[in-house]
Amino acid sequence: MQIDNLNKNNFIKELIIVDGYSGNGKQLISQFLQTFKRVEKMEVDHIFSEIGCLNYYNLMNSEAAKTLINLKAETKLLNIVLSREINFRFKDQSSIFKSSKSINYLKRLFRNDGDDLIEYIKNDKPILHIMNHFSKPFMNIYFDTFKSKLNFFSCIRHPVYFFSQWEYIISNIINQNPRFKFVNFISNNNKVDSNSIPWFFYEAFKDEDLNKSNIHNLLLKAYISLEEKSNISNKSLNSKYHNNYHEICFEDFILNTEKYINYFSKVLKTNPTAGTKRFLKKEFLPSKSFTDRSKFRLKSSYFQNRHKFESQEDYIRKLKLIEKSSDKKYFDTFFNICLGYETKNNLKDFINSSLL
Repeated sequence: MQIDNLNKNNFIKELIIVDGYSGNGKQLISQFLQTFKRVEKMEVDHIFSEIGCLNYYNLMNSEAAKTLINLKAETKLLNIVLSREINFRFKDQSSIFKSSKSINYLKRLFRNDGDDLIEYIKNDKPILHIMNHFSKPFMNIYFDTFKSKLNFFSCIRHPVYFFSQWEYIISNIINQNPRFKFVNFISNNNKVDSNSIPWFFYEAFKDEDLNKSNIHNLLLKAYISLEEKSNISNKSLNSKYHNNYHEICFEDFILNTEKYINYFSKVLKTNPTAGTKRFLKKEFLPSKSFTDRSKFRLKSSYFQNRHKFESQEDYIRKLKLIEKSSDKKYFDTFFNICLGYETKNNLKDFINSSLL
């Protein structure tokens, strides 16, 4: 028996996956993308990352993984066209009220279902828009599933600027916060005891004693491990999909946002809308100078500091704190990754680790 994972009656003709580590700015970039014509609002559905993860660790074979990814994407698109799963929470970033097309999603509530769906999709030509987390190490499974229909946007950011976000995640993992739900693995190491480890940190943490005293070493080790896996995945990507893989540097995006209007328009063969301009105005983009744009939570709402200028001294202070709280063997590797990131993305104008 053979699974038909490439059904010829697929509805999906175009889709995008916006991926990145936690704190890498993918939410901002997804919100920007969803202002463009035909691009649907971002769908934050962890099932796509989870299937890819299970296949990556050989817990699901590739044929089954491709079938489920394709089936979930098809179902997701059909539900979007009819607004079956829309988020009405005003403060959630994935809410329709955070989209410039909220009226359209409300109108879709009154559409007919059944075979009329085919006509809607034919006329609207929607671009399915999925936000993933930590899925670059196994991005090949998505290209194997969707082929050239897929554009994969990998959001990258200077590692110093998502350090605090990862501290928050790792602290909650150590505390076994039940709200943090991932595909978890249990280590055989007795030091870990009953702690289960999220798949994206498993290789780094499986032999470690998880406690708050070594949290910065854990963080650096996890980042180094993920970078190694992501680089392997990038190098193994089939050459025919190289034009469908895009790295979006967060620092460049906030400083030179206007160039990305043309870039995304060309890649996706679509155009910005009036909502694009409103979004840029609301987010104060492009930024006149580099800002941390750190986000913090107050009760049920998130607030973001969009204005505080990040000086060279601010950056050096953050890097020094990381150095002080971690072992030299991990920090030296991390430091070299920082240097490589700055060189690759030409960031010498406002941050430069070589000045440390």
